[in-house]
Amino acid sequence: MNFLQSLAQQFASKPIDWDELEEALIRADLGVPMTMRIIKTLQEREAWALLGIGDVMNGLVKSVLFGIVIGLSSCQFGLGVTGGAPGVGRGVNATVVASAAGIFIVDYLVSFLLG
Repeated sequence: MNFLQSLAQQFASKPIDWDELEEALIRADLGVPMTMRIIKTLQEREAWALLGIGDVMNGLVKSVLFGIVIGLSSCQFGLGVTGGAPGVGRGVNATVVASAAGIFIVDYLVSFLLG
């Protein structure tokens, strides 16, 4: 218990230095596998703590809108293809360009509105 208290005091007042924490855990004779497991768990918790509900909602809204843009441009250019294989190639190229442009525009607008 004394080890855990000293460890908490050592790392509580400053940002976590992962290498320093790893060295302290290995010196405490927890073993490398247990030390790596503890480090991994703490890093995952820290990463999730930085993610807010706004970030999740932003990602969900963008993914739905991106899917709509890609679907609409694919239908627009794909259903009107004529001329065999060369026509399909031109249609695919037009779809990719329109989808990329649409995604850039939607990304900008959604980031501006939700950001």
